[in-house]
Amino acid sequence: MIFVRCTALDLTLSGSIKNMRGYWGVSAYVRAMPITPFLVGQHFDPGDIEKMSEAFVVACEKLHLTDRNDPITELVARKIIEFAQRGIRDPDMLILQTLREFNAPD
Repeated sequence: MIFVRCTALDLTLSGSIKNMRGYWGVSAYVRAMPITPFLVGQHFDPGDIEKMSEAFVVACEKLHLTDRNDPITELVARKIIEFAQRGIRDPDMLILQTLREFNAPD
C-alpha cells in the first residue's frame, strides 16, 4: 500500500482536468484531488484521496457550495476526511453520509 503525506508544499494542485460524473448525476470539471488542501498532516493512499475528492466535489455541488474559501466548504471536506478515517472509502457512501450531516436531501 502506498501512502501519501500531504504537507504545505504539496498543496499545489497540478492534476489534469477530470470530468466527475457518476451515480449522483452531477457533472463537475475540477482539478484533480480538490480535497488535498485539507489533508495536511493526514495519511491516505492515492486511491482513497481520489475517492474522497470525488465525494467532496459532488457533496459541494449538492450543497450549492461554489466558493472553495467558504468556511462551510471546509466543514464538508473535514466531514469527508472524518468518515474516511472511520473506514468509509466508497464515494457514494461518503457523499450520502456528508449530506446527512448537513441535513441535505440525498
